[in-house]
Formats: sequence, structure tokens, C-alpha cells
Amino acid sequence: MSKPKSSTHRDSRATKYTTTEDMALCEAHITVTNDIASGLTPPKGGKNWQRIIELFTVKSGGNPNKRNRHSMENRICTIKKEMRNFVCILGQIYRNREGDWSTKDIAQKARIQYISQYRKAFQHEECYQLYKHESGFDYTKCNGNNNIEPIEHVGESNSVADPEDEKLAIEPAPPTDNPPSEGNASVSRRRSPRQDSQKKAEHIDESSSTSIRSLLDASSEKLINYFKEKEVSNSARRREENDLFVLRMKENEMRREQELMTVDMSKLSPAGRAWVEIRQQEILKKHGI
Repeated sequence: MSKPKSSTHRDSRATKYTTTEDMALCEAHITVTNDIASGLTPPKGGKNWQRIIELFTVKSGGNPNKRNRHSMENRICTIKKEMRNFVCILGQIYRNREGDWSTKDIAQKARIQYISQYRKAFQHEECYQLYKHESGFDYTKCNGNNNIEPIEHVGESNSVADPEDEKLAIEPAPPTDNPPSEGNASVSRRRSPRQDSQKKAEHIDESSSTSIRSLLDASSEKLINYFKEKEVSNSARRREENDLFVLRMKENEMRREQELMTVDMSKLSPAGRAWVEIRQQEILKKHGI
């Protein structure tokens, strides 16, 4: 009889991440990444992801066995990918802005354009607030290299028609007293179908463009209204989750400060003691002591 497979890996991927979990994961990832950049921890080592998992568990107040490393790696990649798409749109609007547009105006236009471009609302506003000052996520410094290229409209062409061709297609041949020769008659027969075909093609293109444009406008308006209503309905839930997250963050910060103030300095290396002393001074200064 075969041994049943564990469902831990499947369950950790099947359960959707909440907003609180997303924010906790992003903050843990930023903390460890900044520690690596500042030289506090080695860039390569098996303990970095272990520390991310520990920070995530503390910040989210969840079960340490609920999420595994594979699930977190996939989730952080998804969040950062969608944030980069949003930042690219912000950068495009920022560079092409007209007049005195506020940051709020730019963000609102970016949300609408994101819905139109990706057919869904941007779901990581809270995570973006954590990442927006990190490298690669400041839209005011976005140079456009990673921006998604604008979609070309089907049917547009950069070629310019030859005026002589237009003249031949529109103007009738001048009358002559001489009867048309066989060669001239053949040219005349060739011009008439071309003129008819051109007019027919222009009429079809114009009708199709008008129909497609009206259909896209109506669909975009319905889609935008749908996501606006959905965003309003979810705002209360997000506020509650944000308030709970802030409360847990404050509790975790106070717990961390208490641990730093009561750490046993005799067990630390000279570099560790120096770092702890600096943090203790910062904590005392923060509380006005």
C-alpha cells in the first residue's frame, strides 16, 4: 500500500494570501534585502529565507506551517511583477503629464489605465506603499526602458500616398476627339475598378473602426465602473485589515525593542555589541529617554 502524499505543499499554494499576509511578506522581504545590502547578513546563505519566514510569521500573526518557502517565493514574484507593471504605467503618465498634475491625479489615471490594459484592478496598493521608495519602484525615476510599448492601432500606416496616384484615381481622363486606342481603353478599364475598390475599402475601414471604437468605449466604461464598485465594497475590509496590521506591527516593534534592551551583551561579538548599542540608543532617543 503506497504512502499518502503530504498535502502541505498543495494547501499552502491553494489558500489565497490576505492583504495582511501580503504586506507582512513584503516587509519581511524588504528587511532582509536591506540587511544584505548593508552587509549585516551574507548575500548567500540558507538562513536568509528562514529569516523571511520567521519575520512573516511574526508580522502576520499566522501559523508558521501555513506558508512554505516555495509559496512565498511565487507570491513575492507575482506581487513585484504586477507592481512593476503599475510603476511602468505611472512612469508613462508622469512623463507625459500636462499641466500641474498632483500625485493623486497621476495615481488615479494609472489605476484606470491598468484596468484597461490588464483587464483587472491593481490589487497591491498597500505593498506598493512599502516598496515605492525602494530601488526600481520610484516611478519619477523610471526611464521607460521597462515600460510596455503602446499597442499599435490595426490599420494605421506610416506610408504616404503618391499625389500622382491620387490624381489618377480621382480625376477622369481629359476628353479627346480621337477615339481611344486599345491601350488607352485597357488603362481606363484598370483605373475604374481601382477607384471603386479604394472607395469600398475606405468605407469598410471607416465603418469597422467606428463600430470597434464604440464597442471598446462601452466595454471600457462598464469594466471601469465594475471595478470601481468592487473597490468601494472592499474598502471597509481593507481598512480593517490595515488597522489590524498596524496594531500588530506596533506590538511586534515594541516586543523587538524590549528584546534589544534586555539582550545579554556578554554573549555577543564586539561587532554585535556595537550594533545592539546603536539600536538601544535609537530606541531611547525615540521614546525621549
